[in-house]
Amino acid sequence: MGRVIVLAALACGVLALLAGSAPAADIYWTDDVAGLIMHGSSSGAAPQVLLGPANGVVEPRGIALDLAGGKMYWADNGSNSIARANLDGTGAETIVTAGLAFPADVELDLVNRKVYWADRDLNLIRRANLDGSGLENVRTGIVEPYFMELDVTNGKVYWSDGDSPIIHRANLDGTGLVETVMSNLDHVRDIGLDLLDGRIYWADRDTHKIQRRRLDGVGGIEDLFNVSDGLDRPHGIDLALTEGMIYWADTQTHSIMRGRIDGGGIAETIYQVGLAEPWDIEVAVPEPTSLWILNGLVIALLKRRNTPRS
Repeated sequence: MGRVIVLAALACGVLALLAGSAPAADIYWTDDVAGLIMHGSSSGAAPQVLLGPANGVVEPRGIALDLAGGKMYWADNGSNSIARANLDGTGAETIVTAGLAFPADVELDLVNRKVYWADRDLNLIRRANLDGSGLENVRTGIVEPYFMELDVTNGKVYWSDGDSPIIHRANLDGTGLVETVMSNLDHVRDIGLDLLDGRIYWADRDTHKIQRRRLDGVGGIEDLFNVSDGLDRPHGIDLALTEGMIYWADTQTHSIMRGRIDGGGIAETIYQVGLAEPWDIEVAVPEPTSLWILNGLVIALLKRRNTPRS
C-alpha cells in the first residue's frame, strides 16, 4: 500500500511539473496593411514572417489552419484570391481566383474537406474542396458578410456583416432562413464558438470590447475585456479552449493579446512592436500527450489502491 501511495505522489509531482512547463501555443496572424502572414508563440518568442509580397501576398485577411494536413489557408482581398501554404510558409499556392470581389474571412470544415470564405462585396458565402475545386455557393443575397465561424457538428455557419451590429446564423446546406443570433451590438468583427459550454464570443470594434453570451439566450451579455485592458479595435479572435484562453488581434493598438476565456485576470500583450495592422488570428495549442499519460497513471494507481483485495 505504501509503495502505491509513493508512486501516486511521484506521478502527481511530475504531472504538476510538466503542467507548469507546458509547451507554448503557436500563433499565426495576418497583417493586411503590411501584406504579411506571421508566426509567433504565446511565450513571446521573436515572431517570424512566413509569407509576404515576395510570395504574392497582397492584403491577407482571414486565416485558418489545417494542423493535421500541415497547411494554412488565407483570404487575400488585395489579389482577390484564396490561397494556402505549408505551416512553415513553404509551398504557397493560389487555389481560387475566379468569382471573388472582396474575400474577407476563411474557415475550414476538415470533416468534409471544404474551405469556406465570406465575400463582402458579392454578398455571399462560398465553399470549395480544399484544393479549390468544386466551387459552390452556400449563402447568397446576404449583406456584406465579413467574419465567419463554422459549427460543422450542427451544420451551421455564423457571420457578422461589414458595418452591422448583428450576428447571423444559417444552415450550411443553404436551406432554411437566416437567423439573427445577436443584435443591438455596435460593430461586430470576429466570432468564436464554445459548443461544449454553449457560448458565443465576439469582438466589437467600436465599443472596444470582447464579449460573450450563452447561445440559448439565457442570461445577458458579458463583457470580458475592454479599453481598460488595452483594447481599441479588436478584430480577429480565436478560442484556445484547452488552455482556457482567448486570443485576439487589435488593428489600432497593433498588438496580439490574450486573456482568460472567462475574462478574469489581466490581459497580456504578447506582440506589439513592429506590427502594422494585425487583422485575423489562429492559435495552435500543442496536445498535452505527456500530461494525459501521467494523468492516466495517477488514476490507475489510485484505483489499485482503493480496490479491495480478494
